[in-house]
Amino acid sequence: MSSRHTTPPSDDDPLSDIYDAMAQSSPLAPSRVDKRPHSEVDQDDDEMSAPGTLPPTNPASTPQNTTAPATVNQNLVAAVARFAERKRLKAEQKAELEVFIQDLPALREAKAYGTILLRTSKVEEIVNEAPPWQPTADLLRNAANYSAGVLLSSKIRTYKGSVPTNIVIDILKKRSTDIPPGTEHNPAEWSKLTAAVQDALTQKRARFKKLIAASLNPTDKKSKEHAPKEERLNIFQLTQAFVEGTRCSSVRPHSFDARAGWTEL
Repeated sequence: MSSRHTTPPSDDDPLSDIYDAMAQSSPLAPSRVDKRPHSEVDQDDDEMSAPGTLPPTNPASTPQNTTAPATVNQNLVAAVARFAERKRLKAEQKAELEVFIQDLPALREAKAYGTILLRTSKVEEIVNEAPPWQPTADLLRNAANYSAGVLLSSKIRTYKGSVPTNIVIDILKKRSTDIPPGTEHNPAEWSKLTAAVQDALTQKRARFKKLIAASLNPTDKKSKEHAPKEERLNIFQLTQAFVEGTRCSSVRPHSFDARAGWTEL
């Protein structure tokens, strides 16, 4: 504030001190260090506007170099080594695992995905080179056992045709692991499975017919004449012959006449 020419007050004036302060020159404000003269600002603008000149970067805001080696905790390295020992990995596999944990996260993800693609390709090669599916010995054995149970069931409506065949196939699909998934959508494999089940049912029906014919003359099975009634097999004995060699069982009723072969109700 500039001073003004005023008449000096008398010493008795109570405002003399205030007038004295007003008469003094105001001090200059301290200069701010964060401001620059206009000439320097204009010079910086000219330098930045020059072609091929990049603006200065802030080191704090500059992203870190992603290619720098990652720092791995040594406890993690030791834990991975123990894991490899427990899994009994080979020496080259252990070395690859140690290198893997020291890679950058992006590189680890790329390696893992590449390994998945490699395994998928190998599985596809194995599937494509596999021979056509054939019913295994275990599947045929199971089909024979289930065929006996289905034919001896009191709930079956017919002994021939598609009814017993479909029942046996449904049981095999639920309990057998030798049938590849999606077989019903593959006509070639489905025809093989159906033929195997039908053959098992045919063999069981042929065996039952022979047993029935032999039960009429147990002493001379080749004879076409029937033996006396008391020499024939009763129904319980014939049932035991049916279930022989299978997982089925027969139960003797509580009031069974062994000679007549019937129960008293």
